[in-house]
Amino acid sequence: MLKQRNLAGDRSVLIHEILPAVPVGRYQAIWDAESGALRVPLEPTNV
Repeated sequence: MLKQRNLAGDRSVLIHEILPAVPVGRYQAIWDAESGALRVPLEPTNV
């Protein structure tokens, strides 16, 4: 999981910089309580 905290304390995920082949778009996120992680399948959805 990649997180960056700005001066306001907000966190953002920087997926495009690490996975440039994944197209920019909307992705459905799913909270995985067992792992304590936000999972994002790398296939665009029509959200």
